[in-house]
Amino acid sequence: MGISTSATVRSETQGSRAVQFFSTDAVAAAVTTFNFGFVPDVVRFVNLTDRIQDEWFAGMPAAYALHTVAAGAVTYVTTGGITVATAATAAGVNEGDITIPAALMVASKDFAIIAETV
Repeated sequence: MGISTSATVRSETQGSRAVQFFSTDAVAAAVTTFNFGFVPDVVRFVNLTDRIQDEWFAGMPAAYALHTVAAGAVTYVTTGGITVATAATAAGVNEGDITIPAALMVASKDFAIIAETV
């Protein structure tokens, strides 16, 4: 089942920085892909409702992230993190695709995603 966004508050791209705020509805979580038109060096995916942040940095393998919870504990996760496509593939993945796993796309929450080059 897909994720539906109930509102996009702001979506902008300025050179090599993109910021988007959105809310998910009560539909079950699903893998979601964003593409802002460039390959980012840094991606921050923030669950604003629960104060949880996942960060991916260029050079990290696919599905890795630094996971920070509201209490401040930081974990380096090696599965279930963020994936950034650095090149297009025959499987329908486009260069710059940012894939957020279903486990991070929680239903009925507010989010921000920030992608930028350094």
